[in-house]
Amino acid sequence: MKCFSTSILLLVSSTILLLGCNGGESMRDRNERVLTETAVTTCKSYGFKVGTANYNQCVGNEKRNKQNDDAMWELKQQAQRDKISKLFGT
Repeated sequence: MKCFSTSILLLVSSTILLLGCNGGESMRDRNERVLTETAVTTCKSYGFKVGTANYNQCVGNEKRNKQNDDAMWELKQQAQRDKISKLFGT
């Protein structure tokens, strides 16, 4: 029974450690990687050939558009929070 309890404890501890491990990738690096992967997939779906000037321009444009969309969303969320705060006087 003691061996079983020790095994369970080891399994739970290992799981917790693995869940906290992100391979050294920061959130910023992950976001940049996902942004680039999404832009690449989008541009390929448009039919641009990898390595061409038009493809590179498409990837840059897609990344910039996504960043602008995210910034606009954040501004809208902040405006909404400000409106609620003003309404309820908090």
